[in-house]
Amino acid sequence: MKRVQAVQPPYSSTASIERENRFENRRIESSDIPTEGMHLPDQLELYYSHLDSLNLATWPVYKQEGILNEQKRQTGLRRFSKMLHADFGKLFVSACIPENGFRGLP
Repeated sequence: MKRVQAVQPPYSSTASIERENRFENRRIESSDIPTEGMHLPDQLELYYSHLDSLNLATWPVYKQEGILNEQKRQTGLRRFSKMLHADFGKLFVSACIPENGFRGLP
């Protein structure tokens, strides 16, 4: 499951950004994480936080690239990440979920 997020300044002035050396205005550009079955799909990061605290999942950034304006100055950052089972999470899934899944069970 992959997700791409971009972080860019919320306004056009770069003076305060250079002084503070940070980007704001994070937004998700694309995601193939299935959220249809979640009770609160807009709380995906909360779900992940719980899985991470139990050492069941990891969400590493595997690639990132700068977002440049016309003057070739960096105005943001694009991060590519992938949600994965942690080692313990793989063991947990194999112990708790039947090989054929839950479909067809009474």
